Formats: sequence, C-alpha cells, structure tokens
Amino acid sequence: MNARRSWLAHVALKEVLLLGIAAIAAALFYNHEVLYFDGSAPRPTDPAAYVVLTTILYLLLQVARLAFSFRGPKVRGDLILCPECGQPLDDGTPKGVEAHHEVVLTPRPTEKEVLAAVALRKAIDDARVAAQRSAAVRANVPELLGQIENPPVDLTDIPDAGRPLVIRRVVRGPPGPPKPPTR
Repeated sequence: MNARRSWLAHVALKEVLLLGIAAIAAALFYNHEVLYFDGSAPRPTDPAAYVVLTTILYLLLQVARLAFSFRGPKVRGDLILCPECGQPLDDGTPKGVEAHHEVVLTPRPTEKEVLAAVALRKAIDDARVAAQRSAAVRANVPELLGQIENPPVDLTDIPDAGRPLVIRRVVRGPPGPPKPPTR
C-alpha cells in the first residue's frame, strides 16, 4: 500500500509541476515586457485570460510529453526481411540477399513435348470443326470456353466425317443488270 501512495504522490507532483510551468509561461506571455528590465510596470490583465492560457499551455506540454515518450523502432544489425518483397531472409548477408533474388527458370520443353502439345491442339481444333458441321452434335458443343466438357462423340453418326473440310470463299462482283422475272 505504501508503494501505491508513493507512486500516486509522484504522479500528482509531476502534474502540479507541469501546471506550475504552464502558469509561469502564461504570466510571461502576457507580461513579456518585464523581461526587458526597463523598469516598466506590467499591464493589468483579466485573470480569466491567465486561466485559459495556462490550460492551453498545460495541454500543449502534455501532448509534447506524450510525443517524446514514444520510442523509435529497434534496428537489428542484419537484414531479416527482404526490403523489396517483404519475405523473410534465411541469410541477411549481401550474398544471401543476392541468392534470394535469383529467379529459378523452368527448363525449355523438349521437342517431344512440343510436338505432343501441337498434336493435342490440332486434335481439339479438328474435333470442334467436325462438331460444327453436324446439326445433331451442335447442341452438345459448348459456346464458351469455360463450359468445355467433351463427351465422347461417335463419329459414325456424322456424315462426311472422313472427307476433309474445304472452305471456299464466295467472290461477289459488281451488281449486274436485274434478271428478268421467270414465269
């Protein structure tokens, strides 16, 4: 209990001291001509002005005390987090930071993998072309790429499945004379 009274007395003394400093500062603010030491008498001022200025200066001192009570962040000697990406570093030395920024590249695909991908793409394109040719299968073909679920298609139902697709461009010339009506 004695330690608590001692702490309370310490806090009260500190606040009274701050209030006294604010009151002295308010008196010097209003009567600053006293500091010139020319023998002039201070002007009479309303006591309410001293109270208001003392309150303002007390609050200013409290804010300054609060601001100076904050401490800066602790700085460690070596890097723990990467300054660019924020990921933790295993080794904070310059060599470890350089190793952190190395990019691991995937190996280039082999010729076999490229040919397999091209063949797969060609097979998908051919299947779509064949599906577009048939009105019976057209209802099962998805319209958006996200809707792709390829059920197995029986190619025997599609007429002309074995014949290659030939696309011909229709060339239209200038309009000619009107054709005579047929009876």
